[in-house]
Amino acid sequence: MCGRGPEFLWRSPNLTGILDLKSFTEEAAHQRRSQTCQVLSLSRIECDKQFSRRFQVMLGTPLWRLARLRTVDGIPTMIETSFFLAERFPDIDRFDFGRESLFQVFQQTYHAGAVQGEEKISITRTTGEEAGLLDVADGAPAFWIVSQTYDAQGELLEYCRTVARGDRLVLSTILERWEAP
Repeated sequence: MCGRGPEFLWRSPNLTGILDLKSFTEEAAHQRRSQTCQVLSLSRIECDKQFSRRFQVMLGTPLWRLARLRTVDGIPTMIETSFFLAERFPDIDRFDFGRESLFQVFQQTYHAGAVQGEEKISITRTTGEEAGLLDVADGAPAFWIVSQTYDAQGELLEYCRTVARGDRLVLSTILERWEAP
């Protein structure tokens, strides 16, 4: 890592604990890093079997699909694709998610705050399209982060798939020894 320049330290909210659940925007601000967000697409789709199970709704239920390119200090860092229920967040397409935080809109407009989540992190390689957006070589190593965020009632708020540059992101966790009862 030495000599590669400053990486964005992603303090994985779901690995460090519920009390540290922060959005990308909040974490960048906390680190005093400049961040931008470019909306790649915002569209309505229908639940397939996978989304139907995740959101516990019927097949065909409308979802929003929001794809965004995130940059830190001017460097493309990750592509996030979020899915959330259209019925729960009607008219969400009126917001500019290039400037507004999705979680802040959830909280302030729809009174649906994120209080808990889980993530699974693995390694992948970028596709040609992802590589172009992230300014890396086709097939470059990347993190594949799949997260689910829940509200206070335990309902799935957002399901998100992220491709993050392996050379620009550092994942940090806190390890504690838990004694057996």
